[in-house]
Amino acid sequence: MEARLAKVEAFVDTFKAELDRLQNQMDRLQNQVDRLHDEITLLREHMDRRFEEQRQYVDRNLAEIRKELSTNTRWLVGLVLANMSMTAALFAKVSGLF
Repeated sequence: MEARLAKVEAFVDTFKAELDRLQNQMDRLQNQVDRLHDEITLLREHMDRRFEEQRQYVDRNLAEIRKELSTNTRWLVGLVLANMSMTAALFAKVSGLF
């Protein structure tokens, strides 16, 4: 009976040691998960800042492009009207209207 009791106590001690080892590994893994979570949070904040900076950069450039487009459109309209006027004047000259 005592041999069986000693065997059970040895198994209990083995299981306690294994349980302690597993608990230590779980704690280590939990610490790694927490650290990775913190790193992901920092990376997400960094990406959010970079996206906002990129969005502002694009908005500034689009405003500049719109301004240039407006100027170029006015020039185009002016050149088209001048070309039409010269074409009409040349046609009138060739037709002998003046």
